[in-house]
Amino acid sequence: MDSTAAPWSVAGNRTNHFDILRLVLAVLVVLSHCYDVTATGAAEPLSAFTRNQLPFGAFAVHGFFLISGFLITASWEQGKGLADYLRKRVLRIHPGFLIACLVSALVIAPLASGDPLGYLKQIDIPKFVGRALMLRTMELPDAFPGNPHHGVNVPLWTIAYEFICYLMVAALGLIGLLRRRGAVGLMFVGSLALMATWPADRPGALADLVRLTTYFLGGMCFHLFRDRIPWSRTWSIVAGAILVGTLALGKGLMVAQATCGAYLLFQLAFLPVRPLPIARQGDLSYGIYLYGWPVQQWVVHSMGPATSPLAVFATTLLPVAALAMMSWRFVERPFLRRAPRPAA
Repeated sequence: MDSTAAPWSVAGNRTNHFDILRLVLAVLVVLSHCYDVTATGAAEPLSAFTRNQLPFGAFAVHGFFLISGFLITASWEQGKGLADYLRKRVLRIHPGFLIACLVSALVIAPLASGDPLGYLKQIDIPKFVGRALMLRTMELPDAFPGNPHHGVNVPLWTIAYEFICYLMVAALGLIGLLRRRGAVGLMFVGSLALMATWPADRPGALADLVRLTTYFLGGMCFHLFRDRIPWSRTWSIVAGAILVGTLALGKGLMVAQATCGAYLLFQLAFLPVRPLPIARQGDLSYGIYLYGWPVQQWVVHSMGPATSPLAVFATTLLPVAALAMMSWRFVERPFLRRAPRPAA
């Protein structure tokens, strides 16, 4: 199988493992954050292994954006226009996000604060609602007074960037650039160069936008050029070797993940094997991402900031999985059923 027809290039191929990959990525985010919410000083495993290039959390978020770039571009191509596309995107993102904001702000944070009624009185309701509708992070009073971090649901900041990328796809589609894949390829190369040369001492919202957009563009290019990208064991070995090389050099991992890592990710996504049974339970990754941090904060609040990160991880998984399952069954899936079906 060194050079065969790539399964991602076969029209109508729906045999893939995106749900299980997203589930693994979401769990990696939860694992990484266990080292952020505790006060043990333990080194985050992937950050230590990659010589401080990437923690598991950033690595997983990059994977999410690669997958989204691939799938959302396909969604635009299969849709019936801008209104159809935006409706599907809003129905996928907003309901779960809004409910997670309400649960975090009106249940978890007040109970953790020690003074639920006093905490609720401090919330600026109009501002909270406005920011939630715009997919922006919640600006809430600090909760979890005994924890190293007092933020209620910090990881939600990435969701707005995801939606910005959705709007980028719509804009490129409307002006016809998605039919000129070379132009999108140039956008990816330019964004990749900008990300690679961005000064490390200038973090912030713009740096995050460049970084996450780069990975999304990488997924877009993989979809647009899918008929030109070979399914090759040799290329997989080369891609893996380059990734390992960035570990030895101590630099270049983000660029390698956006290119070589993308190739390996989509190789896994389209492996010609039967999907694992867990994938039949639905896409739990979004719910795990939405509820992981507040549950971890509650665990540290209950067990103490000196609790081992791995102990927090083990304690967190079951309640997070339960919340993710409820989010999927009672919030996300019902709204998704209202979304228009894609064109044949």
